[in-house]
Amino acid sequence: MWQMDWDTTSVGGQGPGAAYKAALIEWVGKRFGEHPDDPFLPFLLDNGMYSLGPTLMRQIEAGKLPRFDPDTSEVVSSLRLGVIDRQKSSTGGTRLVQALSARHPDQLAALRTTLGSTLCGQMARYQAQVSRQLQRSRSTQPR
Repeated sequence: MWQMDWDTTSVGGQGPGAAYKAALIEWVGKRFGEHPDDPFLPFLLDNGMYSLGPTLMRQIEAGKLPRFDPDTSEVVSSLRLGVIDRQKSSTGGTRLVQALSARHPDQLAALRTTLGSTLCGQMARYQAQVSRQLQRSRSTQPR
């Protein structure tokens, strides 16, 4: 998959990098179904989702491909929530809580409750606190 992301060859104006995210999501979904405790899954759902090879970056910059479409974002969020729930006591799970909070801060309240005192629950509480502080500082800044 990493080679696909960085492959700069092009056939018909499309390089393998354009298929990278779809292939990654499909692989992670399959792997999560077979081995939900795989410690590599959080890394792929965090760093792997934001990796952009040169071909894909050029296509996004040219407006030929969206960085994230709503459907892809929903699938990725669903996978992240599944891995977080399964790996709630792992540091990899906490990275996913951080990743989820960046795009879906509204889900932190539910995560704080359902994850309890696990590492992921503690990270959800911390991220919610940071989010509240950022909102307060933005609302008090002069415009």
